[in-house]
Amino acid sequence: MAFMDIRYLKIMMVRAGLSARSSMTSRNGTYTTDTAGNRVADREQYPALPAMWRDNRIGEDVAYFYHHDAHGRLTEKDERQIRDGGGYVHHYHYDNQHRLVHYRREQQGITLLESRYLYDPPGRRIG
Repeated sequence: MAFMDIRYLKIMMVRAGLSARSSMTSRNGTYTTDTAGNRVADREQYPALPAMWRDNRIGEDVAYFYHHDAHGRLTEKDERQIRDGGGYVHHYHYDNQHRLVHYRREQQGITLLESRYLYDPPGRRIG
């Protein structure tokens, strides 16, 4: 699926008659957004989740725990549910221009997948 501009999605939501607090469906369930597109907790379905997240950073949802650095970038995503072999841990590393340059997925400390990203001078990802 091609990347879609968030402005287009908001326009389509208005045309579809969705309210400012719209429900959207993800791979892991349904979530609601406010008028600015920020994700808000569903307190009825998941009462243990906070009503809002510190610094507008999601710390956890039903599937993952999220860790951010001082710049607000996602640095680690840990699976909440443990499988027979243990959950996956996703690591994200950025350069000084806040571009993703390295991704690693681990299970029990063993690297299962690793990707590195390269950018050209204008900042477009090229590899």
